[in-house]
Amino acid sequence: MSWRIPPFESRGAVTAAWRSGIRDADGGVPVATRGVDVIVSRWLSRLVRHLRRRGRKEAAAGRRRVWAVSPPIGAKLPTFLRSLPGLMPAGSVLYLEGKPAPAVQSYLESCASDGVSSAGWDAYGDYIARMALTAENMNGLAELAERHPVGDITFYPHVFHGSQRLLEWWDVDVPENWIFIRKDFGRAAIMAFCSEVGLRCTKTEVVDPA
Repeated sequence: MSWRIPPFESRGAVTAAWRSGIRDADGGVPVATRGVDVIVSRWLSRLVRHLRRRGRKEAAAGRRRVWAVSPPIGAKLPTFLRSLPGLMPAGSVLYLEGKPAPAVQSYLESCASDGVSSAGWDAYGDYIARMALTAENMNGLAELAERHPVGDITFYPHVFHGSQRLLEWWDVDVPENWIFIRKDFGRAAIMAFCSEVGLRCTKTEVVDPA
């Protein structure tokens, strides 16, 4: 959108009128400036509308529609892990970040021989594990989840398929933090998954950080 500024001759006429002291009958604002007031008012109105539209577009660009799934607290975590392969497409990869218990760390390192998985500490002191999301791997992780709290396994689990992030769960030790699953999954598949694990789900909108 663009706005037209009054031509120079119009502004010159207004200036001349102002300097010559031409005023309306009741001695108020110079007659010539009333037209400028209208022009400026319309210009500002257009500017405000434009900025509002741009703000809405920018906000929309950082928003995503997702499935929000309640966190699998306590005894639900092993079932959640065992059910993931049935929901996620073949070839998906599970990423785990945190400070795992020694037994969990040993298991994650034992899975690193499949050509997909890897595990190790990063420069920030977090343990990063990457493992193929298969029924066998998830069953082994679920057995550990039966003996360890979720914080001993991971703080930030994510599931990727190629470059697409399908699932994200931030700060697993915060009960209010729900799991976000990509909206592309059909309603029937999500409902079946949540019913199997005993979770609630709804569609919502999340805002990505700038």
